[in-house]
Amino acid sequence: MNAPEYFLLHAYSSHNSGDGLLVKLSLKAIRAAGVTRTITVVCLDKASFAGYLDDPNIKLISLGEFLRSRICQVFSRRRTIYFGVGGGYLRASSKSEGWKSLIAHGSQIFMSSLGGHSRRIYFPQSVGPFDTRPGKMLASLVRRHVERIFLRDDKSVLELAHPGATRTGDLVVLEIARDVMAGTVRRPVAVDP
Repeated sequence: MNAPEYFLLHAYSSHNSGDGLLVKLSLKAIRAAGVTRTITVVCLDKASFAGYLDDPNIKLISLGEFLRSRICQVFSRRRTIYFGVGGGYLRASSKSEGWKSLIAHGSQIFMSSLGGHSRRIYFPQSVGPFDTRPGKMLASLVRRHVERIFLRDDKSVLELAHPGATRTGDLVVLEIARDVMAGTVRRPVAVDP
């Protein structure tokens, strides 16, 4: 059987430093899990990630390229594993934000569920609110199509009510904790007044 294909969904823009860091930490977590093959990163601002990521074994594609590729692969039997970048992008606090989120992120969730054997695993998220109509649609997509989602706060756990959810810390906090445990955290040098 062919080796699975790997995707990292929902990369926004490296110009947003928080998003850039979470994309790097998500890739690091995938590699730490033993994935050595090429990872295709789906970016809303593809150009911003060119030369930004430290991993030489990645392929950058735009949202449009991803959607077209999934349509072409709808009858593929190749196993595919989709990871969702950690963060706070699955939200719909207003109708406008909800529609934007549904189009940008819901489309990736839906299209990743078409075709053959695939799984979706989402790194630590804060999600919601989902009070608006597009928010309810987005939450439904996540519950139906994302098999495993890690949530970084109790409000998100309650809001999403996902059967495959696990409460955990934020990727950045977990990274700092690993560094502390490994003894690699640099302490600030005390300066005499």
